[in-house]
Amino acid sequence: FLHTLANREIPLDILSAGIGDVIEGYLIHRGLLLPNMRVTANWLTFDAERRATGYRKPVIHSLNKRMASIKSPCVLLLGDTLEDAAMVSDAECEAIIRIGFLNADTESQRDAYLNVYDAVMGSDGDFAFANAVLRKIPLPGDEL
Repeated sequence: FLHTLANREIPLDILSAGIGDVIEGYLIHRGLLLPNMRVTANWLTFDAERRATGYRKPVIHSLNKRMASIKSPCVLLLGDTLEDAAMVSDAECEAIIRIGFLNADTESQRDAYLNVYDAVMGSDGDFAFANAVLRKIPLPGDEL
């Protein structure tokens, strides 16, 4: 998925309430921090001995994750909480496709996810569906 985005020069914004240093470190370790990526998350601050001393502001949490700055004709949003589905609600887009990853697959949660996502992957689903959708997205200059 990540390499397909990079090869097609499609920007990838990772917006997380997690620790950006950990996310970026993992991507670097796996050789997956690619030129088309931008990580927006909670970044640690360090002292002179490289000990973590706090977080840079603003602190990102599940209720304030927003990507209003997106100006793209098409957005493929992947999320794993109900709140994630609203991350691009203010974005200027022609089309938004939302794919939800329901990690704790219960019937009550599935209904809630289906109300906010266009497709829901249950039980720690893989990226097969997201990859299939990605392959269908035309790029500028593609013949339709």
